[in-house]
Amino acid sequence: MIPFLTQINLKREFLKNTLKILLISALAIAAIQLFVAPHKINKKWKVDNGNFRYNREQDLLIKQLAYYRAIETASKHDSIYLIISIPDSLISIGINGVKFYGTKIQSYQMDKFLTGINSTTVLNQFQKPLKSKETFSSIVKEPIKVKIAPKNAEEAARMMTLPDSVIFEHAELTYLTENGIVLTLKAREDKSWFVNKWSNSISQLSDILVKALNITLATGQFKIYDYQPEIQLTLDNIALTSIYRALPKEPMIVISY
Repeated sequence: MIPFLTQINLKREFLKNTLKILLISALAIAAIQLFVAPHKINKKWKVDNGNFRYNREQDLLIKQLAYYRAIETASKHDSIYLIISIPDSLISIGINGVKFYGTKIQSYQMDKFLTGINSTTVLNQFQKPLKSKETFSSIVKEPIKVKIAPKNAEEAARMMTLPDSVIFEHAELTYLTENGIVLTLKAREDKSWFVNKWSNSISQLSDILVKALNITLATGQFKIYDYQPEIQLTLDNIALTSIYRALPKEPMIVISY
């Protein structure tokens, strides 16, 4: 009986040690992926520009230069484009160099990768408008319509009863740009602190699970997972709906931060 129990204990100990090794290995691989993936995209964004020199005092000027160059390039296209200025807390739309609608950014979250890259990379990536290659939205893409004033009380009553399909309780819009940035615009929710905290926690947990899945799939294929820097902006719900309806399906995006 004693040898039999000893064998069972040895097997349990072996399984326990094996699980520990697998867990430590998985955590080590995840840590390596999280460390290497941002460096991969940073290397991709960089250019060989040996003549360009800068110091920390010039960082702001270089970012402004990139912003104005992007605005100039976007203004040459006969299409409505999106302008995001984090320093001014302003998001607006423009055409041919003229801004014709804007609203305040209520809050934002900026990926640490974007705040950590040097000015050379910022100038290279943001001196031209970013092109969106995919769009995901909870908002119905309806054209802007000009309403004609009702001629009588009956027509006015009929217009009042028409459902407003362009205003949503919680609008959310996501653009995936050609250089891999995920830009998310969310409507501000006027809910209790607990509800907002709970919603943010669920959203963060979902992001972690998606990232873990991507890392697992990439590791299984012996690749570095595709890191996507994220920018999240919160703004007024009606303003977000109006901006989305005014923009083309895949707009140019100018970003300053």
